[in-house]
Amino acid sequence: MAFRTEEGEDMTELLQTDGLTRGYGALTAVDGVDFTLGFGARHALIGPNGAGKTTLLNLIAGSIRPTSGRIRFNGTDITRATSARRCMLGIGRSFQQPAVVPGLSVLDNLVLAAWRHAHARATWGSRRLGRLTDQCRQRLGEFGLAPFADHPAGRLSHGQRRLLDIAAAMSGCPRLLLLDEPAAGLTDEDVAHLVALFGQLPAEVATLLVEHNLDVVTALASAVTVLHAGRVLRTGSPAQIQKDPEVRRAYFGSVEPVSQTC
Repeated sequence: MAFRTEEGEDMTELLQTDGLTRGYGALTAVDGVDFTLGFGARHALIGPNGAGKTTLLNLIAGSIRPTSGRIRFNGTDITRATSARRCMLGIGRSFQQPAVVPGLSVLDNLVLAAWRHAHARATWGSRRLGRLTDQCRQRLGEFGLAPFADHPAGRLSHGQRRLLDIAAAMSGCPRLLLLDEPAAGLTDEDVAHLVALFGQLPAEVATLLVEHNLDVVTALASAVTVLHAGRVLRTGSPAQIQKDPEVRRAYFGSVEPVSQTC
């Protein structure tokens, strides 16, 4: 899939990082990562704890700044752009720990999340707010959260909070959806529902997810990148990654078959 910029340049990549590095003193969490993600791609990041997966998502989302390197999104250099600016450009994300406001209703949490994707000069007009509220109620229904719309978000279970966090990430109709362990804490039924929801995403929406459950990775991603010690170890299909001896050795110190969690 290729797109053309306003200057007439053909682009096949939605996201590109060049030499992306993030250090914390003597520790280098992400070390010179070159990574590309195509328009509409379904891509997973896996790796052992401490491999740099969440740090890489944070760099792409703009919640932390790189020590060095560049990030381009949809043809624009966003290396120094704020996280709010990246939201408006079309990057949505969920978090490892669900980010909800406990004292607000479930519906109001989603409305606030959707509003942050709006233009910076948008105002809280009653008509516009009404339309957005209706859209958010519909989104809650898609995630099975409609019965809790008027409940304080703090009363939700952990799994329900995670679903609300993911609904918030999708609320701005992003071009790129960043998901940090979306299946963590969900029941098998909720995981199946989540996989079905992602299967209905528009083809032009790219997803990049960090996930430990290989069943979920296989269901949601057509390509997988393995991070190890902050560097890219291997990229391939889920089947190729599971069979790769170097990947097995990095995880387990052996070349025995990879289990369904990693």
